[in-house]
Amino acid sequence: MGDIDLSRMEKYWDSIENVSDPETFISVADSGDKLYAFYRRLSEPRHLFSKIKVTSDMDILDVGTGTGRWAMDFALRGKHVTATDISQKVLDIAKQKSEDMGIKNIEFLKGSCHELPEGKQFDIIHVGGVLTYLNDQDIKIFADRCKKILKKEGKLILRESVSLSGERFFISSKKYEGNIPEYEALYRTPDELKQFFSDFNLEYESYTFPVNLPVSLYRKLPPSIADSRFIQDLFKLILRGWVIIEPLLLSIPSLQEGRLQRASKISDKLTYQFFFIYKQVSLFAEKTTP
Repeated sequence: MGDIDLSRMEKYWDSIENVSDPETFISVADSGDKLYAFYRRLSEPRHLFSKIKVTSDMDILDVGTGTGRWAMDFALRGKHVTATDISQKVLDIAKQKSEDMGIKNIEFLKGSCHELPEGKQFDIIHVGGVLTYLNDQDIKIFADRCKKILKKEGKLILRESVSLSGERFFISSKKYEGNIPEYEALYRTPDELKQFFSDFNLEYESYTFPVNLPVSLYRKLPPSIADSRFIQDLFKLILRGWVIIEPLLLSIPSLQEGRLQRASKISDKLTYQFFFIYKQVSLFAEKTTP
């Protein structure tokens, strides 16, 4: 199992900041195509904000803010957002976007998981796509730090890619051609992530994840059909309806665990080599004693 070099990851994200989709603020490098970015922009906020209520008196920490889409979502609902990222280039993009939207209650800070803000506690800590780039020891340090800066009744949200294959795996490759630094990531199982934070008295509460079946079907179309404006507009219309149906499916207890996992794996298997990777939303809170 390889070790992940944070300085290499910083160079990697600095090098691909220009592929962020201006409509969704989602990195196309992360989503694969603009239609999936569109789907994620519709579905992910619905999932996350169905799990947690954000009020106008809350202070939020957004770790791994990237181009700032979650920081801006939280800022529109909360009192103040502190947004951190290892890449200064993506932070500059996020700052410009927030200025363009007239959002003034976000502070952007450059820093790694070892450099979380001090002297302040937060009602919500949102971690988006960070843990796959950390070694085990780094996660332990990060979990301990989160525990110290999370308010007593605060919530920790992990929005992370996980392995649904039953075991962790490491990838190390060049994601794009050209002068792009090497890409590395470690995909852990949901149970592993639970244990890391449970060791620091943060209790796992619930999870959910989207099932991107319409996008998977779209990706099976021949390029000559998929690239047509009519088909793309049609699938966008389908996706708008799908994101309404999805939460209803997730609210059915018998579908929340294994069956939806299998559905998502089948959906991803249509197009992905690593179909057992999935982005999952996990919610933690401080353990309470009776």
